[in-house]
Amino acid sequence: MGSQRKNHEVTLVRNKHILLRERYREGEIPHQAKTGSGPILLTFSFLNVRDWLNEHPFCNMPEARLICNLVNGAQIKPGVLWTMLKHLKSRISKLIKSDSIADESEKKRLRVLLTTSWWFSHIACAKAW
Repeated sequence: MGSQRKNHEVTLVRNKHILLRERYREGEIPHQAKTGSGPILLTFSFLNVRDWLNEHPFCNMPEARLICNLVNGAQIKPGVLWTMLKHLKSRISKLIKSDSIADESEKKRLRVLLTTSWWFSHIACAKAW
């Protein structure tokens, strides 16, 4: 999803908001979002969204939330998503510092990711899926 979307908007997306196309996925932010509804093009996150939809525990339910509680399908609160991403950022940082990542190009990409000012909203939308 685009980098301008906030965590609370991501948590509003339901399975029915993701449209399948041959080479890309298109989505829509629901009208309940503060910035209003509108289309989103899933470019960088295409493969992640596709894989997630194939594994989603409620994949046959159009009204199910795209990002949800895996046990009961309940909505994930935006603060929980923010906390998960904060922990992910910390784990990535520790992996880099401990030299657990051998591939130098991957390390470089991760370092750039960690220093991106839009980390939380951008990653929630474009990378976490």
